[in-house]
Amino acid sequence: MGGTAFAASTIGTNMSTTGTLTVTSDSATAVQFQNAAGTTTVFIVDASNTRAGVNAGGAVDTTFEVGGTASISGMVSLYGHASTSGNFEMTSSSALFGANAGGTIDTMLEIGGTASISGFSKFGSHASVAGNFELTSSSALLGVIPGGTIDTSFEVGGTASISGIITLGGTGSTGGQFRPGANSATAFRFQNAAGTTDVLSIDTSNTRVGVNAGGTLNTTFEVGGTASITSVFALTNFVVGKNTASSSTAYLGEFSTTGTTSLLLHGTSSNKGTCLQMKNTAGTIVYLRVEDTTLTINNVTCHP
Repeated sequence: MGGTAFAASTIGTNMSTTGTLTVTSDSATAVQFQNAAGTTTVFIVDASNTRAGVNAGGAVDTTFEVGGTASISGMVSLYGHASTSGNFEMTSSSALFGANAGGTIDTMLEIGGTASISGFSKFGSHASVAGNFELTSSSALLGVIPGGTIDTSFEVGGTASISGIITLGGTGSTGGQFRPGANSATAFRFQNAAGTTDVLSIDTSNTRVGVNAGGTLNTTFEVGGTASITSVFALTNFVVGKNTASSSTAYLGEFSTTGTTSLLLHGTSSNKGTCLQMKNTAGTIVYLRVEDTTLTINNVTCHP
């Protein structure tokens, strides 16, 4: 190794200097520190390209190369482009990494600008973002504890809460749709805050809906309680007392129970009497009423 040794320097078994070590000519291997056998270059200096390598294993292609594991107890600042062909790990529990952070780094990873990831992103603990978090690819998938392969654009394997408005986009046959992962008698349930009462149940296996049904849905629409309708209530069959009609065409309305069928027809205390308007076989309108204890049918209208 050629160079200049100053008076303060010692070159021999051990090399030490308090001044400057200058090579006689620039080259890619201007300075090499090797093992005793001369078979391994532990440290190399490329004076032609201003590069240095530690166990680089060959030509030094970047300003600084380390062929193995490196540890740094302080801060690392990178200006310009940085790349790694292997793993880049910061194993300290207090390690912080910032890219264009713009100030003091307060969290483990801070990026002050746009970041792109071409592969998977996994968060093993907490993750937060102060601005927009967007997945713009048409094939992008996002899963929160999915428990397996992510098959849809967004999957949550657990409880999710939304404090604002849910807006469903799309139009026509693709707009505003809720679909269960599989059809079942309890595919959708809207419950109270405690999760003890099903306020609204949707059975997608049998196409049934229940409001406070209190159990399994046995008909297309069930209401467990009082229901009010302020407009027209249109039915093909009106059935009271059981779950199914005797016939889909023979009867407009049915009142039937396992015991004695009883009907209560009366007005208020100030409006006495009950009158039914019917059409006889001749097509004439007649009126049925009870006068004292006598059942009467005549042509006197209900409101003469």
